Amino acid sequence: MTLKTPSGAGIDTMKLTFGGRRWRRAPTLGGFSGDGGVTWDATNLEGGGRLSMTHRGNASVEASLPSRVRGHNGEPLEVADMAAAIDDLMTEVQTYLRLQPGNLCVARLDLPRDFYGVSDISSQLRGFAFDFLGNRLPGRSLYMKGGIETLAVTIKSSYLLRLYDKSLEARGAVEPGRLRYEPQIRRAKLTSVWSEQRDCTIRTVEDVSQRKVNDLSRALFHEAGFDLAVLTRDAAVRRVLQDPNVKKGTEEMTLLGYLLLQAAGAPVRASRNTMNKYEELAQMLGIRLGSRKLSRPLRQILVRRSV
Repeated sequence: MTLKTPSGAGIDTMKLTFGGRRWRRAPTLGGFSGDGGVTWDATNLEGGGRLSMTHRGNASVEASLPSRVRGHNGEPLEVADMAAAIDDLMTEVQTYLRLQPGNLCVARLDLPRDFYGVSDISSQLRGFAFDFLGNRLPGRSLYMKGGIETLAVTIKSSYLLRLYDKSLEARGAVEPGRLRYEPQIRRAKLTSVWSEQRDCTIRTVEDVSQRKVNDLSRALFHEAGFDLAVLTRDAAVRRVLQDPNVKKGTEEMTLLGYLLLQAAGAPVRASRNTMNKYEELAQMLGIRLGSRKLSRPLRQILVRRSV
């Protein structure tokens, strides 16, 4: 995959929390939360987004900033344009609600980046979702939503990482082959020790900077293993055999033998510990395997090599 976004990650959905006093205009929605018996009222904003307030005066607004600015979120909003977008958002909020003085705290921040010219997006998603035996990796789900295949990686409730075909989601408004990586980061992660260690703590809108947005997006991308190349078995075997930087040791050859047996359709049984070892080895090689079997020409080449 080739990352085309030159200035790094941008912003899509943002959720802000603040203190509210009373409604200027009657809310159109409402509900009840079992958490402490809190009731809340809400309304959809004309410019896009949803405003809500509990009966204790805790208010929040959640909106896609690029959708409010441009009418769509085909491209993320640049951090440099965030302040003006938030000013516009809060101006509309104040037509619905009287606010208490105080900071705008960040409760959720979506930081998408796009990859362009990605072929066979479905194979990419499956390579990140399953292990060598086709078992789903822990914390990962691959599902269809509105006809769009989406990979989600969830760690508790502090953040959610999504990979999906943006060209399908945008219904042709963007060019084909665009794969969107979209971390949805919540307050618990933004204010955690993990963020503090990276000098990326974000509590209020004043804390948001392009450097923090880039670093947060990149760190979660690497932790999820999305920086590994998803290869077909043909390409994986070529990597092991031909790459001069890959040592041809016993473990590498064991992995190669495993791939060949699996590609030939032989029943391959392996313990969980062995599979973990293969996963670690593949990661050292910088790869994840797709589901495609070895092509016949490459199998013939390998047979000749082994004779």
